[in-house]
Amino acid sequence: MPISIKRPNNGLAILTVVGKPTIEDILSTLNELYADTPPRNIIWDYRSGSAENFTQNDLRKIAYHVAKIAKLRPEGKTAFIAARDLDYGIGRMFASIAELTEVKFPIKVFREFDEAMSWLNSLKTYSINTV
Repeated sequence: MPISIKRPNNGLAILTVVGKPTIEDILSTLNELYADTPPRNIIWDYRSGSAENFTQNDLRKIAYHVAKIAKLRPEGKTAFIAARDLDYGIGRMFASIAELTEVKFPIKVFREFDEAMSWLNSLKTYSINTV
């Protein structure tokens, strides 16, 4: 699978994407992540991968799936890290779609890992702004 899950502590999961995952890969990873105790914060690290194959409809399906299973994770934040402009834009599009599908936690897109970690560790919970 092109997505690995690491849990450096109980409150954080880092999902590292390599290559171009399919929607099935994303949904399977989400199901695995939420099957146990869901982490408070999640990082989707796309620096070694790409979301370029996802259509707007794919992003909508993922957002609806997240909204459905997110009841198991009532708080926390999700950060996307993308080095390429295209993946950064897709991350922003997903964040907007997720907000419209009533995903209850903030999602923010970053270019650097350290920026994402700083935001996750901050007390701010504002919504879909980007850095």
